[in-house]
Amino acid sequence: MDAIELIYRMRRAGHTQVSLARELGITRSVVNDVIHGRKSAFRVATCIADVVGAELAEELAGLVLYPEVEAVLDTLRQVGRRVAVCSNLAASYGAAVRELLPGLDAYILSYEVGTAKPDPAIYEAVCSALERCSGEVLFIGDSQRCDLLGPQAFGMSAHWLDRASGQTLWDVLARKPHEYE
Repeated sequence: MDAIELIYRMRRAGHTQVSLARELGITRSVVNDVIHGRKSAFRVATCIADVVGAELAEELAGLVLYPEVEAVLDTLRQVGRRVAVCSNLAASYGAAVRELLPGLDAYILSYEVGTAKPDPAIYEAVCSALERCSGEVLFIGDSQRCDLLGPQAFGMSAHWLDRASGQTLWDVLARKPHEYE
């Protein structure tokens, strides 16, 4: 279904021009032009793509690390641990992840490796990138399915990070910085 058909269907379902514009992230004048046959599907799609692009740029600019992340990574590096990030994300987020987490030993990003957690192939990519067998890798993440059960099924040690309950990486690691020395 193209953008114009979507607008027509939504209009028939009772959406007003204002609600259509708000729902699709386009101006009311664009909706009005479509309804009156003055806009092509390409131009409507372009308007929607512009809005999505602007929202993505705003989201990327607002990405920040949790407060303890840098200290945890520094501590792990100081004691000689290899550190990687493994994430299911779209290509648009790759540069932001690398900028937020510079100097890691590996970046295993789903869009680059062509598979996503919990596919065992992505955990194999982690092991390969870190030059470790699965039993030597500790996997920590905030998804029980992808960051706990998936890695465990692959033979990794894994811990679920429950940010909703206020857990930090220190809590999951059950150690404080001085305990690594």
